[in-house]
Amino acid sequence: MSKERMIQLAQPENMTNKEGYEVPENEVDFEYFVASGPGGQHRNKTASAARGDWNIDLNFKGTQEEKDRVIEFLSIKYPGKLLTNDKGQKFLRVEYTNRRSQFQNKSEAMKNMNEILSAAMEIVLP
Repeated sequence: MSKERMIQLAQPENMTNKEGYEVPENEVDFEYFVASGPGGQHRNKTASAARGDWNIDLNFKGTQEEKDRVIEFLSIKYPGKLLTNDKGQKFLRVEYTNRRSQFQNKSEAMKNMNEILSAAMEIVLP
């Protein structure tokens, strides 16, 4: 992102501060899968790992400028988490596999998603 573009995005009169932005859980499509790696038999036999996709184009509740800022932020800071489907819609994908239970992994994935979006919505004053 160019310095000029960053300053333009960071002007308070151009941007609503959305610190603490939270994605409703019902807007995230979760799938569960068997995690691999160390952790014993439980980890390798149960579908406890969680992967969540949130459709930015359909579900983002801010202005178009804010949505563009989030997409630009994700493409720079988290390019592997920004996906595009065959219709050209943008998705944020988070995955969590560190816990033994599906519920804990889903909770951690939601927490991670909200932290990423809050960081994208912060106003950085020049």
